Amino acid sequence: MPAAPPPDDPRADDDGAHDHEANDGRHNHGAPDGHAGHGGRHDHGPDPAGIDAAGLHEVADGVHAWVQPDGTWWLNNAGLVIGDGAALIVDTCATEARTRRFLGAVAATTDADLAVAVNTHAHGDHTYGNGFLPAATTLVGHENMRRTLLDDPVIDGCPPVWDPVPDWGAVTRRVPDVTVTSGLTAHVGGRAVEV
Repeated sequence: MPAAPPPDDPRADDDGAHDHEANDGRHNHGAPDGHAGHGGRHDHGPDPAGIDAAGLHEVADGVHAWVQPDGTWWLNNAGLVIGDGAALIVDTCATEARTRRFLGAVAATTDADLAVAVNTHAHGDHTYGNGFLPAATTLVGHENMRRTLLDDPVIDGCPPVWDPVPDWGAVTRRVPDVTVTSGLTAHVGGRAVEV
């Protein structure tokens, strides 16, 4: 388990949400309603200033990491696996601008069809960009994660949790087409990707 952040760090009151409670897609984000935000000290959304610093980095042959500095609150990392003529991504991003930048980097890296996208869990920084995926992309996620995303009030524009309200862009709810309750192997362009 990672060390706790120092007390003056804004993540110090984080409830461990990025530890993915039991890895089953269920989350309590620390807000009174159990759905939005990370408690009282997180009062702003994704910082738009870092969007240009994000980048896709090859970490193994055909395997890329999308890294959004500084990787903290609402700035998830994502992934890309490229096979012969087909590709798989792991997660989307929190906002339209960040997701479009990620998908643009994917398109600049490969002309392979984006066949599969996998959501690791239901937090908006990993799922709110799902609506920008091509319609033909099969979206995969845990069964509980799908239910959680269906009930997520933040994407529907609930009373703002943050001040100022983040510029989400035109995010829409897109839930997994395929759900799993345990492991899955996706065969994408001749590559076996264990989920």
